[in-house]
Amino acid sequence: MATHLGNESAAWNLAVGFGLLWAALRPATASGLLPALAGFVTVLGLMSGIDLSDGQVTVSRVLSHGLLVAGVGLLYGVRRQHRRTSTPSPSTRAEPTAHDEVALGWEPPAAKGDGRRPRRRFPHLPASRRRAA
Repeated sequence: MATHLGNESAAWNLAVGFGLLWAALRPATASGLLPALAGFVTVLGLMSGIDLSDGQVTVSRVLSHGLLVAGVGLLYGVRRQHRRTSTPSPSTRAEPTAHDEVALGWEPPAAKGDGRRPRRRFPHLPASRRRAA
C-alpha cells in the first residue's frame, strides 16, 4: 500500500510540474490551472498543519511544500501579467452592425422604378445575429 501511495504522489507531483511548465509556455492557460492548484495548496496546507500539530511530520517535511506554494504564487503572477498585456476579449471589442455602410469607390446602377440606388451593406453579420421574418 505504501508503494502505491508513493507512486500516486510521484504522479501528482509530475502532473503539477507539467502543468506549471505548460502555463509558463502558454500564459493564457494559467487562468485554468490556478483554481485547481490553489485549492490543492490550501487543502495541503490545512492537512500539513494538522499533521504537524499531531507530531506525525517534521517541520522540514512541511517546509518542503514551499516549492509548490512558490509555484502557485508564480502562476498567479503569470496570470495577472497575461491579463494586463493581452488583447481585449471579443465581448469588449466594438463589432460592426448590420447597418454599417462602407463606401466601395463605385456607384451601383440605379434601381428601376423608384430612382433610388441600392446600397450595399458590409460586413454581413453571421446568420445567428440576423432577425428572420
